[in-house]
Amino acid sequence: MASKRLPFTIEDMTEEEVNRRRSSGLVHQDKMIFTNPGRVILPPLYRSLAEAYYNFEFRSDDVVLLSYTKSGTVWCKEILWAMTHLDQLHLADQQHIDDRNYFIDKDMLKPYCAGDGHLMTERFSKECPGAREEDGVAIQLAAAHTGSPRFISSHLPFSLLNPSLLDTCKVVYVARNPKDVCFSCYNFYSNLGNMETNLEGCAELFMNGDLLYGQYWEHLRQALQHRSHHNLHIMFYEDMKADLISQLSILDSFLGLGINSDDLVRVADHTSFEKMKAREASIPIIRFQSGGSFFHGGKVGGWSNKATADLDAKIDTWITHNSRDLQDIYFRYAAD
Repeated sequence: MASKRLPFTIEDMTEEEVNRRRSSGLVHQDKMIFTNPGRVILPPLYRSLAEAYYNFEFRSDDVVLLSYTKSGTVWCKEILWAMTHLDQLHLADQQHIDDRNYFIDKDMLKPYCAGDGHLMTERFSKECPGAREEDGVAIQLAAAHTGSPRFISSHLPFSLLNPSLLDTCKVVYVARNPKDVCFSCYNFYSNLGNMETNLEGCAELFMNGDLLYGQYWEHLRQALQHRSHHNLHIMFYEDMKADLISQLSILDSFLGLGINSDDLVRVADHTSFEKMKAREASIPIIRFQSGGSFFHGGKVGGWSNKATADLDAKIDTWITHNSRDLQDIYFRYAAD
């Protein structure tokens, strides 16, 4: 099949932009590239992988998980895997989550936050003989995968993926309220050693669309414009926290799995915050230089416990301005 031409360009940041990002507290992620249109900010390695991402051939039995970063992606990866591996849940105690699904962004994130997932590298030489690592380990392994279903995850927005994605397979999009996304980004980048500023400085970067993957609202809006598509299911992190069993039941219906109520309870238990944090002790999601944990409470409203009243008012104004055309979307900012 002939490759589709990219409908966007990939541009370098100016030296002025790099200096501005650096002075704002971004370390190691100051010199990035971005797409035009859309201004999705990505690592320089994206340039060599862009066509592979855009032309990746999805299959009808694939299950694809998309999200803006720090929206509950790892939790949802584990949920999707558990729902289709009910007789193999013990493997989660032995294998990294990225050895049980294909996180295709992994290769371009290597210098920043690639995580572990050692089995993927070992499998590459066996399953992709003659292939080059610089062409993407995760994405080439995904292409070579023969089992069903094939689980793929990404933080890339719809506009940077194959246009036929939704017409081909099931897609789950998980969204989280922007305040807690920002707070989670702050914790994550700080643990990575990629950010030297306070929460207010991180919020400025987040609201300006200066963090990795660019503008939060554009990412979400691209998903919402497809919300009536029969192959798209949008989940909200806050709804999952409020009543996980109910949300798992809805997800089960969307995927057509037919899981009974007892097994849904097993999935909920397997993917509880406590169980996932315990597994992280022996199989870290990412090895932070600071020694910190990937999981930071996982509660709704973490932002409210740290943000000043002035900062909260500022982000409220930003949310109101950017969500005026999204009147049917209501985010929860505190636990019920």
